[in-house]
Amino acid sequence: EHMDSMESMITVASANLSGQIVIALRGGTLLHFVVVMEDGIPKLKLVGQKVMEREISCIDLHPFSSGLGLDNNVMEDDSMNFRRSAVVAVGLWDDFTVRLLSLSSSLNEVLRIN
Repeated sequence: EHMDSMESMITVASANLSGQIVIALRGGTLLHFVVVMEDGIPKLKLVGQKVMEREISCIDLHPFSSGLGLDNNVMEDDSMNFRRSAVVAVGLWDDFTVRLLSLSSSLNEVLRIN
């Protein structure tokens, strides 16, 4: 689908070794991708999208033990274990909050830090 060039401008992005990628677009749209192998070729698969109420200032996909009851999955690749993040941290401009969004449930908010 074609998007207006101003709306599709990437403002910030984050990725990790397990193949998770999160991209913020101008206007507050957050896109969650994973790298999948198709016939031995890596491809990007869109697995989630959310429009935040404000512009996104920063995002982080670093896997950590959240203590929120969310599982940190493990993905094996070439005999190395890479931890998959269960949440993405998203900072918003204007209201100066950080939100943790679940990567397994359509980017639903699980925690807000004011």
